[in-house]
This record gives sequence, C-alpha cells and structure tokens, in this order.
Amino acid sequence: MHDVPYSIKYQLEKWNGFKLTAGVNGVYEFENNYPEPPSPYVGDYEIPNYHLFDLGGYGIVSKDWKKLTLSAGLRYDMRSIVGDPMYLLNYATYIQTVVPEGTQGAYQQFPAFNNTYTGYSGSLGASYQLPAGFYVKGNVGKSYRAPAINELTANELDPSNEFKQGNPNLKAEQGVEADAAFGNYSKDVGFEVDAFYNYINNFITADRIPSATGGDSIELGAPVYKYQANSAIVEGITAYLHVHPQSAPWFRWDNGFTYIYTFMPGATDSTDHVEFTPAPRLTSSVRVTLPKAHGSSFADTYFQFGVEHDWPQNNIYSALWNELPSLAYTLLDASIGTNIINPQTKRVLFSVFISGTNLANISYIDHTSRPQYFWAYNGYLNPTNFGAAAAIVTNRNEGIFNMGRNISFKVLIPFGGHQISETEMQGMKQY
Repeated sequence: MHDVPYSIKYQLEKWNGFKLTAGVNGVYEFENNYPEPPSPYVGDYEIPNYHLFDLGGYGIVSKDWKKLTLSAGLRYDMRSIVGDPMYLLNYATYIQTVVPEGTQGAYQQFPAFNNTYTGYSGSLGASYQLPAGFYVKGNVGKSYRAPAINELTANELDPSNEFKQGNPNLKAEQGVEADAAFGNYSKDVGFEVDAFYNYINNFITADRIPSATGGDSIELGAPVYKYQANSAIVEGITAYLHVHPQSAPWFRWDNGFTYIYTFMPGATDSTDHVEFTPAPRLTSSVRVTLPKAHGSSFADTYFQFGVEHDWPQNNIYSALWNELPSLAYTLLDASIGTNIINPQTKRVLFSVFISGTNLANISYIDHTSRPQYFWAYNGYLNPTNFGAAAAIVTNRNEGIFNMGRNISFKVLIPFGGHQISETEMQGMKQY
C-alpha cells in the first residue's frame, strides 16, 4: 500500500478579535496485491487492489471575551474509492492462481466497485470562567466517517481466526454529540467532571452470520463475520483530580476515572451493546520529588507509585460468543528517576529511569484485548472447562494475556551544551 497525504493550512491569529484556522487536507492512496506465492503457500487476499482519494476542507474560528470563549468549526469531506475485481482458480488450495475475469470455474474473490461518499462534520462549543477558579464547558457536534476499504471488501480469513466479509453497500457513519464539563483549577487542587452523549447512525460493526440450519456460517473452518450497519449510542463520564499543594511542591497526586456505556437501540438482549466497550477504570498515582541537597550530584530525583483498578465488564455483545464478560483486576506500578549532574556547572551528565508495571504479576486481560480469543473455540478460551463464564475468563489454558510484571531501565545522555528544560524532562520521565 502507498499513500500520499497533503495538507494546506492558513492561520490568522487576530481578525477583528477572532482567531481563524482554515485549510484543505486529504490523501491519495492505492494498493497492489503481490502475485500468488509459490506452492505450498496459498495467497491470502483480504482486500483488493484499489485507489482511494480523500479531500476535505475545514474552517475553525474562536473568540475570547473576558470570561467567555466561543469556538466553532465546520468540515466537508469527500471520499472516492475504486476497487479492482479479482478472480481465483483452485480457490484456497496449493495450486490457487489469480486469473483474468471470465475464466471458467474461477472464484470471484472481489467484485469491481466504485463508491463515492460525502458528508460534513462540525462543532460549536463554549467555556465560561466562574469565580474562584471554577469553570464550565459545553459542546455540540456532528461527526462523519466514510467506510474503510476492509469494511467494504474484506473476503478472507484474518489472523484472529475470523472469516471477514465486506459490504460494498455500507453508508457513511453519521453521528451527533453533546458534552458538558464542570471543573476548577487552583494553586493547590484541580478537578474536572465531563459527561458526553453520542448517537451514531449507520454504525459499522462486524457480526457473525448464522447458517440456514442454525449456528454459525463457516468458511475455511472459521465463523463468518460480515460488516453491517446499525445505530449505536455511546455515552459516559470522565473525571480527574489533581492535588499539587503550593506549600508542598514536592508532592503530586493524580487521579482519573472513566465510565463508558454503549447501547444499540432495537437490538436483542444479547446484541444491544457495542463490542469491546472498555470497562470502568480508575487510575491513581502519587509522585514525590526529593529536594536537591547542596553540592549533591543528584537532581530532580523522584519516586512514583500508581494503581489502576478495572471493574468487571458485563455489558457485552454475547450473541454467538462474539465476546465474553471480564472480571475486575488491580495493577500496581512504580517508577524512580534522577538526573546525575556536575555539581560545579549544574549540567546534566545523564539521567536514569527505572519503571515497573504490573508489579504483583497478576494474570489479567484487558476487556478490549483481541488476542485473548486467539485460540478460542466457539467463544470458549478453554474447551475443557465449560463452567461459569467467570471461571472460563480467568482460567485460560489458551489465548494471550496482557503483559505480566515488566521492568524497564532507561538512560539518557545529553550531548552538546543544551540545557534540558523542565518540559523536556517531564517528557523524558514518561514511561
């Protein structure tokens, strides 16, 4: 695959009190499949040769008053995508061959198609500064997304042991969104609570196809999934709390929380949630920075301890074993870092960072992880254990877990006379 992105942007910082950004961007993209490999290998043609051209124009304007900021944006997109046909003789065998259209007995891997999509997106938002450091924000918007090439044309077994079928009749996704936030940022504490709501029409997702006799449709020994359109609601809340006392600059406590709920109107009980919706999550970390002793070779030495708790996720797309529920888990992290300096010149000679994740080395799988189903059999990760779903999810003999205990060491050595700024140092401390 090859792509050639392009972008032209114009910015005007002051225009009768307004800030303006406008531009045009997009991409030209094309793919050419390689020829059929030699025997005993069999070609895996998941998408056809295609040409795609995206063109979008946008404008964003904002204006600040004393306590009020307003912003608005509008964008219009066009996507043209043309796919070439492909025919195979002796399909899925060691003597499979790509042949011209009209060859007797050939299997149509991809039909020719020529689709064009157009749509617009936009937003209107405002923020208002209240007394004592409090503020409120609000936003409404409309979204647009054209189907991707795999959603339109897929027709092959993919690495997750699913036979994916595209749908060339898909329409572009269209969504509406609203969100609001309330927060405060002072010299000692900062917090914000956000709530959001999204309604998406023509929401594209891959779903298993039942056979005429019940159960799954099977192709090349795997269940068949086909991209289809539905309606979906995605809503939730996010929040954060930062404690950074001005009287104790060596201490910082950061907390974050997310909760997302999805719903597909008109669906059955087993199909009314969007697949792989993240579980509710809370993160918390404490960072302590040691004061620099006079004449010491160590500077900006810090210790950080963190915890992440994920709640169970039972709001799943359970029909035909598309996904399984997940249980709660808690992860422990820690890190330490320091700068080694020349006490006379104060120049940083090198920096050392040690980070550890999942220090308790628990066996867990993030609910959004796809590799957990790597060797799934009819949805079960352990075919020898058909007990409760909770037991199956936590006692896997197959599938792939998330990473266990992991320790990393990083040494940064600056060259030249450049002095590292605080912003650069914070970036280097990130794991």
